[in-house]
Amino acid sequence: MTAEVEQLKADVERMQAEVKALDRQMTSLRALNHEEEGTLAELQNQLRKEQDTETRTSHEYEERLVTLQAKADTLLSQNRTLLREMREAKKQEASLQALLTKYEKELNSPEPGLENVTIPLVPQPDFSTGPETAAQSSPATPPPPETLASAAAPQPQPPPQTHTPAPARTAPPAPTPQPQPPTGESSESWWATIKDWLSTIWSWLFS
Repeated sequence: MTAEVEQLKADVERMQAEVKALDRQMTSLRALNHEEEGTLAELQNQLRKEQDTETRTSHEYEERLVTLQAKADTLLSQNRTLLREMREAKKQEASLQALLTKYEKELNSPEPGLENVTIPLVPQPDFSTGPETAAQSSPATPPPPETLASAAAPQPQPPPQTHTPAPARTAPPAPTPQPQPPTGESSESWWATIKDWLSTIWSWLFS
């Protein structure tokens, strides 16, 4: 009987020890489970944050894409406007160039009134007669510029005035006739002499 009791006590003690060991294991498992739950919660929070970040990034990307698309549309519209303005500017440049060419041609072309102007010819003096007859019978020579200016613009006639009769004036003597020189310099000197004589006759007649 005593042996059986001792055996039962030993079994009870062994079972109590096993229960204590199981309690210790359960406590450690609970602690490990708590740690794992914390880790899981942290991972879930990180995952949630990452999802939120991805959502915000996706929204930001979408908004940025919409903004870039709007900018691209604006740039395309401005490009079309610039191309249209460039075409208009080229057309205006061509029109202005044609107008400038027309004005240059008009400026370079002679005046219509000057094309039909005929220069009156002055007869060459004949030195065999007096100065007046020589002035009338001389062959045609171009008149001096003063004569053309006076012929182109008629001078107004002065009102008649009563003057005391001036004493008779003697006509200037005719220049000594000289033969036609063969060289160009002598010819120019001869024509200068003729022009001086005609100027003297003109001054004597209207002085």
